[in-house]
Amino acid sequence: MTASHENPTGIRSFDHHEFASRPEYWQTSRAIVRLRRALIEVKADLPQDDWLQILHDMACAVHFVDGCPGCIERREVPYAAAVDGGSVTGGYQCQRCGHRWTCTWSARSPLTWFDGDAA
Repeated sequence: MTASHENPTGIRSFDHHEFASRPEYWQTSRAIVRLRRALIEVKADLPQDDWLQILHDMACAVHFVDGCPGCIERREVPYAAAVDGGSVTGGYQCQRCGHRWTCTWSARSPLTWFDGDAA
């Protein structure tokens, strides 16, 4: 997943046909385009490798969703993570009330518990 002179976007061969019928797949694709445009507004010279790393980090972070202490039912994905050995401390901000908090998890967080109700 690295951009190069021969492949400046870092694209690899893939086939997501088994997921492509899901509306969430296309909604996410469009959201990624909007995110790329928004990040370029913040940092016009954002290198492709940095962009790919941001997407990778975001994808890994979904396993560390946590509930906002103020909104109770609101769940957020961390916008920051500090990995120290076997633990991950996520930095969170509630998109509803603005509350910020941290939570520390085992880095071995099970990948199967995620029920997708963040945001």
